[in-house]
Amino acid sequence: MDDIQAGLYEALVTEGLVEKIESVEGDLVAKRDLKAYEAPDRIALHLANLIRASLSDVSEGDRVGKGVEIARSLSARLSDLLSLDDIDDVAEPGTVLNAIFQR
Repeated sequence: MDDIQAGLYEALVTEGLVEKIESVEGDLVAKRDLKAYEAPDRIALHLANLIRASLSDVSEGDRVGKGVEIARSLSARLSDLLSLDDIDDVAEPGTVLNAIFQR
């Protein structure tokens, strides 16, 4: 989004977006405060998009390891910031549970 276009956004305002909307006349920009009930979803979506874009730039050979490292680092930081004891960290080396079968 190099140039900001007229339209509906419902986007969390980031530092980059602030710079873009400053070039638009004030009475043409509609903003509101982030509501407490929507903060978890909006902030999580922003961080998910940021992580997705960042990991896409990492070489395929390093992507899983770097992704696990980032996830564990962010979990640790969240635990510190919010005094959480029950953070469920991503297990190393980064695997996906596909199924559990019955005998």
